[in-house]
Amino acid sequence: MRTIRNISPGSVFKVAFVIYVFLLAIFGCLFFVAPAMLGSSMVASLARQNRSLAFLGSGTAVIILYVVGVVGVAIVQAIVATIGAIIYNIVARLVGGIRIKLEE
Repeated sequence: MRTIRNISPGSVFKVAFVIYVFLLAIFGCLFFVAPAMLGSSMVASLARQNRSLAFLGSGTAVIILYVVGVVGVAIVQAIVATIGAIIYNIVARLVGGIRIKLEE
């Protein structure tokens, strides 16, 4: 048996960021970008109701909001995962780490 005693918060941030960007990009295209481009999204309906929000109905605005949203949410999730790694390191010091069995 081997024990994981320490997890590098920096590596957790990088891995979590890439995973969340990937997942959000895939699911965002399915549930945000495609409907918005077809004019059937909540953003498009807001743009139709309020003339001052008309720019939100354009495809360019949807893509910009989508990219900013994906990166922003990925950063927040990566920070949460990093905090989890830091907490794990503290707890592992107190009670020991997670024991795993590796085969070669």
